[in-house]
Amino acid sequence: MIVSLAGKGGSGKTALAALLLKAALQDPSRRVLVIDADSSMGLPFALGVKVVRTVGDVRDGIIKDPHRRKEVMDLPIKEVVAEALQPGHGFDLLVMGRGEGPGCYCGINDLLKYGIETLSEQYDLTIVDGEAGPEQVSRRVLSNVDNLLIVSDMSQRGLHTAQLIWEVASGNLLAKDARIGVVLNKVKPESAGLLDQARRMGMEVWGCVPADEELSGSDTSGAPLVGLSNACPAFVAVLELAQRIGLLPSGMAEPGSAEPQLGKLS
Repeated sequence: MIVSLAGKGGSGKTALAALLLKAALQDPSRRVLVIDADSSMGLPFALGVKVVRTVGDVRDGIIKDPHRRKEVMDLPIKEVVAEALQPGHGFDLLVMGRGEGPGCYCGINDLLKYGIETLSEQYDLTIVDGEAGPEQVSRRVLSNVDNLLIVSDMSQRGLHTAQLIWEVASGNLLAKDARIGVVLNKVKPESAGLLDQARRMGMEVWGCVPADEELSGSDTSGAPLVGLSNACPAFVAVLELAQRIGLLPSGMAEPGSAEPQLGKLS
């Protein structure tokens, strides 16, 4: 399964990616790959992993070193991409790194994209923290996404960005059977009107994650978000979301079909 997150900057998608990982790690036998596809590289910090090498670093090495380019021609491309893998506690992390410099390296970029896709096939679950806005959805860093979670905070700008991403993603850019849903984040009881508005805008809301003091405190202190307590309200909401999309391991609750309720999150 591949789960990708998108949304405007500051919507909280990186935090939700970390909490989805925490949910997935309830099953220690599951092989999990986490991809930070955002050039700001905030996910390693949220997971408590030090970045040593990125996919961008691998790419630059291929571009600058002719001997390296020759070596790459004789290697499976997934092995080349795997040079940037970082081990975590129960998961592997792949950081895309900074964007391209001057010039066009479309061939290399396409090779790396293919390498990332083939590498992800070795894992039971891949979680992708995407860039802000709709651009990366249209570039399809991973095309075989099973679930696209569009994250919005409780602002009009967040909802309108979510709607734009929804429209881009719905335009035959994802796999035929991919599912798309909106997750409302940093929700407060008085935000019920925005839930109704999201539905009127034609978007399906899969979950509501409450504003959470424990989560905010971890962000402030820099503590890894996977270390939040299981009773943390934000994590409880993400567990429900994970059940809904079928991410939770067998033996736990089946994916729920209940409609998200803002009032339950107060």
